[in-house]
Amino acid sequence: MTPRATRWSAALCPGGLVLVVGIVGIVAIVGIVAIVGAGETVAGRTIPGIPERGHVVDEAGLIDDGARAAIDRIGGRLLTDKNIGLAVVVIESLRGKGALERGIDAYADEVLDAWSTTGVWNHGILLMVSREDRQVRIVFGADSDVARDASVRVILEHLVLPHFRRGEFSEGIVLGVRGVDALARGREIPRRDAPLWYTGLIAVSFLFVMGMIVSLFRSRRAGWGWSVLVFAGVAIRWLIHSASTGIERLRGARPRAAGSTGWW
Repeated sequence: MTPRATRWSAALCPGGLVLVVGIVGIVAIVGIVAIVGAGETVAGRTIPGIPERGHVVDEAGLIDDGARAAIDRIGGRLLTDKNIGLAVVVIESLRGKGALERGIDAYADEVLDAWSTTGVWNHGILLMVSREDRQVRIVFGADSDVARDASVRVILEHLVLPHFRRGEFSEGIVLGVRGVDALARGREIPRRDAPLWYTGLIAVSFLFVMGMIVSLFRSRRAGWGWSVLVFAGVAIRWLIHSASTGIERLRGARPRAAGSTGWW
């Protein structure tokens, strides 16, 4: 037997076979960890991996420790109670992921599709933020039965984006997570109280308009007075409605589009 044949024979003996199987297993485990933990590439676009611990992937450093803990608590309870995955992914830019031309809508869909092999993400919820692009998207898995486009717009416009525009990213993300958690449970979306200046503006405007109306009636221009009164009533009704839109009833609503996008 040649020396090469002798080496192969030794490698195939029970001890050598165990060694070969062990090496193959280690390579397979490393490959799985690389895909799940570090992400994968789809058509040239880098897909973030599923969070190994918790529910946050923050590549831009926008989320502080307190916000991360709150997101993990909310996501953990939703997974336990409803078997719905919830994650927050913050990226530096779409360009850095090779997804600039695709846009955040398609890219967020691709991330959920890539994660869907784990089961819970088929009906999961993803809140994605692209820091440099100043975009945020909330998207639902393909099998989700809780996606309601109008309700998601309320979450973005009244809970997330006002904080983002002030640079309060952790606060806005946590409120967004609470909003989608409520949405998934069929509850009311948490209310964002109107700021104090907004309430003051309504009060001052009301007093000004009432003074103008009284002045018109006293000057015997009742026609103009009634016109201003009707206009003021419509305007005040719109302001009150605009300030209170942060709550939306969800029970009985029909599923609609799969998500929504906002800019700040």
